[in-house]
Amino acid sequence: MRMIVKTIFQEVIFNKVKASTLFELYTDPIQHEAATGAAAIISGRLGEPFNLYNGFCFGENIDLKVNQLIIQSWRTDGWPEGFDDSVVVIKLIEQDENTLLYLTHANVPSALAASLHNGWHQFYWNKWKAYLQIKNSSGT
Repeated sequence: MRMIVKTIFQEVIFNKVKASTLFELYTDPIQHEAATGAAAIISGRLGEPFNLYNGFCFGENIDLKVNQLIIQSWRTDGWPEGFDDSVVVIKLIEQDENTLLYLTHANVPSALAASLHNGWHQFYWNKWKAYLQIKNSSGT
């Protein structure tokens, strides 16, 4: 049986935020949990497994460049049986005072693509922006 896959592309601008801040929000479990409000087992080390949102998504860090690039094998608890992991690429590029975040999420089962596309915004980018706004306004 041939499975149909999709690739998700997203570009998000984080105003007045350093790439190092976003890298740490994703790879440091304490900051990840603080920004998303969900349990996170993750690290900024190559080859380490991760488990996010109470086991909803999990995989392994397959390439990392500190403050620049995160590449992971990735799947959800509802992944179709026999379907290969997807690959998540998060690229961070500082531009002036801002950081551009480019997400490529490849090899996504087509039945999950819309949900995952929306999920990245709902559970990450929007939550990160709200968290950073609160953190910056409190001076911490």
